[in-house]
Amino acid sequence: VSISLDRMNEIHTETNEENVERTRTAYTHKTTEGHSLTIKDLSFKYDIYSPKDILSDINLSIPNGKVTAIVGASGSGKTTLVKLLLGFYEPQNGNIEIGNANLSEYNLGWWRSQCGAVMQEGYLFSDTIARNIAISDDEPDIERIRHAARV
Repeated sequence: VSISLDRMNEIHTETNEENVERTRTAYTHKTTEGHSLTIKDLSFKYDIYSPKDILSDINLSIPNGKVTAIVGASGSGKTTLVKLLLGFYEPQNGNIEIGNANLSEYNLGWWRSQCGAVMQEGYLFSDTIARNIAISDDEPDIERIRHAARV
């Protein structure tokens, strides 16, 4: 467990990959409240020279404030889609939009703070549920922990 915690701490201390051109945040774009997350004609492949897309012509609308599960068979592209939604990758074709603004305009640190994702390989540490939820918070906010536990 200590090796995992050391690795997590190492990752948490890394600087974020912010792009100064991505300026939209809750402050510059009022809020995402009331805006759906929309995927339009999205295609993606890891190797741009590959003839085959990992995801092809994806269209999806996720209403604001709704918990949404992305499920499917192993290898069907679920993790890739979530990583695209979080801005870890950019699609070769199509758009990911929040309301009428493209995800590429948003500050990724802010955007990711608005999202929650549970990937396939989740780990729990031998500790309380609260400590597992607030693993990197020195002074965790109990209301946020309660909210996360309910979700």
